[in-house]
Amino acid sequence: MERIGAQAPRSRVSPLRETVPVARSKCIVLDLDNTLWGGVVGEDGVAGLDLGTEAPGNAYVSFQRALERLWRRGIMLAIVSKNNPADALEVLDQHPDMVLRRRHFASIQLNWDEKETNVRRVAQELNIGLDSIVFLDDNPVERARIRSSLPDVIVPSLPSDASQYRSTLLELDLFETLAITQEDRLRNKMYAEQQERRQFQESHASVRTLEEYLADLQITLEIAPLDDTSLPRVSQLTKKTNQFNLTTRRYGETDIRQMNLNGSRTYTMRMRDRFGDSGIIGAAIVAPRTAGMCEIETFLLSCRAMGRGAETALLRFVFERAREDGAGRLQGWYLPTSKNAPARGLYAQHGFSLVKRDADGNELWERPVDDHALTTPSWLTVRAPEIAHAP
Repeated sequence: MERIGAQAPRSRVSPLRETVPVARSKCIVLDLDNTLWGGVVGEDGVAGLDLGTEAPGNAYVSFQRALERLWRRGIMLAIVSKNNPADALEVLDQHPDMVLRRRHFASIQLNWDEKETNVRRVAQELNIGLDSIVFLDDNPVERARIRSSLPDVIVPSLPSDASQYRSTLLELDLFETLAITQEDRLRNKMYAEQQERRQFQESHASVRTLEEYLADLQITLEIAPLDDTSLPRVSQLTKKTNQFNLTTRRYGETDIRQMNLNGSRTYTMRMRDRFGDSGIIGAAIVAPRTAGMCEIETFLLSCRAMGRGAETALLRFVFERAREDGAGRLQGWYLPTSKNAPARGLYAQHGFSLVKRDADGNELWERPVDDHALTTPSWLTVRAPEIAHAP
């Protein structure tokens, strides 16, 4: 993981864990009994839980308030608990002293499966890496199992005294950012909308094709040149996007500004559908034309936009701009990492030919800029202004 603005992950010594990476985590996975509230709901009942204005219940309320503040900053919350779903959801929905409600959680795993299995489900459902997850559980046995079976997950030790939960959470140097973008502030709303999309897809799975489902989503993509408003988000995407990122080059805002001053063109892509606005989910940086050739320096897509054809729309836009610019060829590198395998087939699937592959597996792809334009999927509506020159 990597702190926003840092060039590489660093580590520090912490009493909570032998080595805690200084990084920006995306999701806190939480136990329920004796973690979010005092007591065991299956044994004590909703009314018998420690949760309220008096000790010891006030410690859990204070802890939840600290979590809710992180949620407002865009940190996702998830539940992994061995519990009867009806009992646990009754507390979330009805207990008068709960700060966190069902709507605050991007994923809820309530069952009797092993917790490592459910943590993997959270990562899969939210389309994030295990190294983006912080696991908080009062039970040291469960913490030890997660550390052993999922070493990429960060597992701080919670103290035995719940009154120290809040301070322990605040001491974790895992959620810092130098800047919070509009997408950060709206992230949890976006994940709630993603849950609605998933339910919508499941409800139509038996009667509709994937193409029909995507068409019913009413997806609109807006492609635009970089401006001062979108610059922080593009910089953030280069630093945090790992799965669909062909080169995984990390850039600060100053870097991108300088590249554009030197002739590069940066484009952003925003996505909306029937459930809401996902914000800027894609970006491409194209180097200045040289000897009749344009090179795609950076091409990336947020994980929440994968699987809808948005990458084809953005690549087609880059292709058309290169043709308008008089380029005869369009090139792009794929630089493999441990995480960006989902992006590997982009160029091959869109008519590019492999030019070379070096000893490290880095691949250079090329396609003539001819009259055979790429075809945008029929279920997408693309709004892209005519752009003679990007700033």
